[in-house]
Amino acid sequence: MEQQPGRKLSRREQARLEDFQRLSGQMRQQGYRRVDLVVDVVQANVMAVVVMLPFLAAAAVLFFALNPVGEVYIPFSGMALWLLAFLVLVVLHEAIHGLTWGLMAPHGFKAIAFGVIWQMLTPYCTCNDGLKRWQYLLGGLMPTLILGFGLAGLATAQGSLWLFSLAEVMILGGGGDFLVVFKMLRHPQKDGAVYYDHPYECGMVVFEPENGNVPAA
Repeated sequence: MEQQPGRKLSRREQARLEDFQRLSGQMRQQGYRRVDLVVDVVQANVMAVVVMLPFLAAAAVLFFALNPVGEVYIPFSGMALWLLAFLVLVVLHEAIHGLTWGLMAPHGFKAIAFGVIWQMLTPYCTCNDGLKRWQYLLGGLMPTLILGFGLAGLATAQGSLWLFSLAEVMILGGGGDFLVVFKMLRHPQKDGAVYYDHPYECGMVVFEPENGNVPAA
């Protein structure tokens, strides 16, 4: 029985939940058991700081070691541009999730959907297709690797504090993804397992063959 969400689902989320309930029944009939690996959205926002702090600190140490910074003055126009760039990067973060998963999903980009959890002001990207473990991991980590660590490396090479501050925020923004990935890596890997995005929670659902036996195709 699907646990009811603690928030009101949008029409598209409700439809996705109903489709997923049907999928869960089919997978059980085929000999799979369901394991939910999810994190609370509020917990994810709080724990993101703790999880990403070592990465933030390491990037900062490297940047300031190579680019000593004196007095910092940022004009209002610079702050407005920073905010605009931040909003663009937030959209790109979710787009990279979708692009990476869409290239690997059996139904391609038709399996990708986007939305926002308005109660938490949290945008998301979801993949409705089942993926292999490494595919889910890659899609989950790719935005932070590119927009966080990649951007931090570029900012360090150019000595741009403005760009580096954006990179640090993008690293921090990947905390929820890293929490999900850590939870996934702690779960024992099973041959034949299929990984799906949870229909409305932050995390995934793993369908594993019962008793370790891979069901016949």
